[in-house]
Amino acid sequence: MKSNSLEESDSSSVEFEDNLDISLLPDRKHYRRKRIRDSKFVCRLWQMFGGKNAAYGVATAVLLVSVFLIVAFARPSSSYETVIKNSRKNSHYEQAKKPSTLGHGKEDKGSHSLRLPRHLTPIEYLLYLHPNLTKFNFFGKVDILLLCHETSTNITLHVGTKMDYSVEGVARVEGENILETITVTETSRLSGEMVVISLASELQKGSHYFLVMRFKSKLSRGLAGFYLSRYNASDGTRYLATTHFEPTDARNAFPCFDEPNMKAKFTIVITREKRHVALANMPLNYTEGCNSDVELCTDHFQKSVDMSTYLVAFVVCDFNSITSKTSKGVQVSVWAPPEQIDQGQFALDVAVKVLEYYEQIFKVDYPLPKQDLIAIPDFSAGAMENWGLITYRLTSLLYDEGKSSDSNKQWVAVVVAHELAHQWFGNLVTMEWWNDLWLNEGFASFMENVGVRHVRPEWKMMDQFFLSKFQVAMGLDQLSNSHPIMAEVRDPAEISSLFDSISYDKGAAIIRMLEDVLGSKLFFQGLQNYLNKYKFSNAETNDLWQCLTDEVKESGVSLDVTEMMTTWTSQMGFPVIDVTVERDANGNIRLQYRQERFLVHPGTSSPSDSAYRWVIPLTYVTQQNPSKRHVELLKRQADNVLLRGVSPNTVGNFWIKMNAGQSGYYRVNYDEGNWNSLKEQLNSDHTQLIGADRAGLLDDALNLARAGNLSYNLALDLTAYLSKEQEYVPWISALNGMAYFASQFSTYDMEKNTQYYRIYKLYILIQIHRIASELGWKETDLDPHLKRYLRATILHLASDYEDVFPDDRPYTKEALRQFDGWLNRGESIRPNLRNVVYSLGVKYADIKTWQKVFERFRKEQVATEKRKLMYALTSSRNPQILKSFLQDSLDPKKIRSQDSVAVINSIAHNPEGRLLAWEFVQKNYDLLFNRYGKGSFEFSRLIKATTAHFNTETKLREVKKFFKDKDTGSGKLALLQSLESIEANVKWLNAHRLTVVAWLKNFVSSHVHSPVDSPHHHVHVTSLDERYKYGRP
Repeated sequence: MKSNSLEESDSSSVEFEDNLDISLLPDRKHYRRKRIRDSKFVCRLWQMFGGKNAAYGVATAVLLVSVFLIVAFARPSSSYETVIKNSRKNSHYEQAKKPSTLGHGKEDKGSHSLRLPRHLTPIEYLLYLHPNLTKFNFFGKVDILLLCHETSTNITLHVGTKMDYSVEGVARVEGENILETITVTETSRLSGEMVVISLASELQKGSHYFLVMRFKSKLSRGLAGFYLSRYNASDGTRYLATTHFEPTDARNAFPCFDEPNMKAKFTIVITREKRHVALANMPLNYTEGCNSDVELCTDHFQKSVDMSTYLVAFVVCDFNSITSKTSKGVQVSVWAPPEQIDQGQFALDVAVKVLEYYEQIFKVDYPLPKQDLIAIPDFSAGAMENWGLITYRLTSLLYDEGKSSDSNKQWVAVVVAHELAHQWFGNLVTMEWWNDLWLNEGFASFMENVGVRHVRPEWKMMDQFFLSKFQVAMGLDQLSNSHPIMAEVRDPAEISSLFDSISYDKGAAIIRMLEDVLGSKLFFQGLQNYLNKYKFSNAETNDLWQCLTDEVKESGVSLDVTEMMTTWTSQMGFPVIDVTVERDANGNIRLQYRQERFLVHPGTSSPSDSAYRWVIPLTYVTQQNPSKRHVELLKRQADNVLLRGVSPNTVGNFWIKMNAGQSGYYRVNYDEGNWNSLKEQLNSDHTQLIGADRAGLLDDALNLARAGNLSYNLALDLTAYLSKEQEYVPWISALNGMAYFASQFSTYDMEKNTQYYRIYKLYILIQIHRIASELGWKETDLDPHLKRYLRATILHLASDYEDVFPDDRPYTKEALRQFDGWLNRGESIRPNLRNVVYSLGVKYADIKTWQKVFERFRKEQVATEKRKLMYALTSSRNPQILKSFLQDSLDPKKIRSQDSVAVINSIAHNPEGRLLAWEFVQKNYDLLFNRYGKGSFEFSRLIKATTAHFNTETKLREVKKFFKDKDTGSGKLALLQSLESIEANVKWLNAHRLTVVAWLKNFVSSHVHSPVDSPHHHVHVTSLDERYKYGRP
């Protein structure tokens, strides 16, 4: 996420003090005197290192006093031998050097390993920082207490490549004594961000050492490391310095051992201007300075618990806060720009309730005295779980009652609950290495729903779980180029590629499946054991499974959790279960099954140690008793089991529905007889199946047909009942499944000048006309949460797809009426309908109107409203407008860097902008790669959004040719997935296009009185007038 053009290291020789805000001080000599006085309280700082390491306080103080005195009087080019006798031959800042092949001593088996050696581990850090918000740079000093585990003659740690650093000294300490100073003979970069400090004498096993380094760098203009953010206030632009370290950017803020299992305690000291406030992981201990004649203050924060470097955080800003407390006295605060702090109350209320709830169900108290939640104007992700100081994108923390929608409100609650879950899963217990990232993100993605369900049960979060987790994960995991939940990664780009739907959504889905099998009580008892056993430490996936297995055994349940769940984490993909119902020789009804990996684009699978066999908790209900659920544990590739819930005397057709409640991460393909029975049930009385099961049937059928495992005629027949559907989850499941038609037909029509997309739109309009007319445009405060969601979706489709008609477009007319009233007469629009109205208004807008909306976007101060306007601006049908907006996306004065990729991707999803976005990415690839390609999950999204929808051999060759010699960084896997999708799209159109179009034509023809075969024929509105008369707003 870092731009090289903005973040080059300062190669000039700069004095140490010249990085300070000296212009703010009344007297430079006074500052030098203050630096001397500051050395007197260094002892107090290091005496804060309590517990078993308190004995090192005095020895450390002696060492640090020397450093402070030398820094106060010496220039960087001076010798620092007096700091620690003979400890350093050259003490100037180290600039970028060619990578060295220097070895690591006995412990290093390969000089180019991307992991740090383990002969030393950090115990405690004292980190001193001074960000300069005038010159946009920072300098600092870090003192690291180390424990030596194996004899060596070097220290290897991470230092960012754009950071200038100096090794001030190394000393062996014991108790209160410095036993010896160690001469540093050379420092060099081993590889990239890894620095080797070579020593003249050996480090001794079992001994403790202090490493003292100072450093300086520019505040990053990217969105990672220690970076600069800005916001517009009524009196102009204001700046803040903030951090984002996950996964590997702590090293760009200070020298450190930047791996998750090298936990240590941190004491942070920050110098700031008096007008600012500094925040860090822990509460403020005390502040030095801030008197009338000194404009700089130094804040000293309490020592932290043991934590990983990626969780360290600090912010210097001028924000305001609102505060509350939990029942156990934890102080919870929301911080935001002063003019937006009133939008933080909802998040604060949710945070307090969820934090208390997590303590209750995890049986582990939150271990810190405070929890800050801060809204950062420029932020790459939704939020970051830094322990005690969670950073958020504005739209993930701030909620404005007058302008934010129910969707915005739910998103704030979900993100707050997600990040608070990390305080246990990720912070308290951290994955051993990034290959187990899912232990952090999968559990937080599962718990976010549990937490919000507790706060807002009426939102039906677990009903939404199928859409937000299962469908999203399966959409990626059904590709040949997916990856296992546990995937081997080494370098930052590979690590960043794991931040995808597999780690988050599949992780959450298999946890939901396990909870369903064990029951909530037993499941959470196992989690409590896991958290207590590994708190303040690191764990691997098998550690979790073992804790759950032990709990299950104690309860008397016969289930090996490790055996079952390893099949879901160690291999990519998921199974499809082919089932048939037969009678055996004794007349019993038995279920014959066979499992295999499901691929939406059948092809070659990568090898799997489990041979793509899963231990599957198969659940089902039957027509005879739809409310009685049965469970079978399937372990074999193929077998048969006795079908329960059906009398042996049953004759004729009856249906069974597998994966009851859609809590299992698998698909089911039935024999034709059962599919037909389920279809008849949907047509006659769909409510005999619960909403989740209807959603699952539609999702399975459409994807099985896409893969060639089921007839499209049968799959589409299942959708025929939709005109009677009233629930949000089945509707969205069906629309998500059929969105593939929209993507393929809109692209194909542009290439081949056909009318397939128009026919699809007519089909959707016919299916939604009843629910659209019932929902209407009028919203009341009594409407249920999901009804409001459904109204916004259906009205958006009705308004958008009416462009198939030459005139008489009632939903479009109403949307444009509201848009004109908002834009030209200051009329208000209900927050839940703004996305619909804004996008329709921009779709039909001329350049002058588009510019008026852009001006509204530019001036808007409510983040959720600003985001709605941003996405609406991508809805134009005018190529010149879209080209101009694409160019604007790279101008940080117009579009924040955090939103650039979102703008490009949204234009790529607009049929009119699809080719424009791809051409833009090709033209600006180097700039986009330098900003996002080296460690951002945004780059993967960019590649897929701008290429995966193509469906011709010509485009396939074009994409392959373009990327042939390109570095794709963190987007490497995304490119493979896109190429797989393009190849599959070509095959799909050849194999299924005519079948699908014929079915759609027949359906449309049976509901209208005009033929639809002619590509230039317009359906007369009067043909649909009777069906739409109740839908007029």
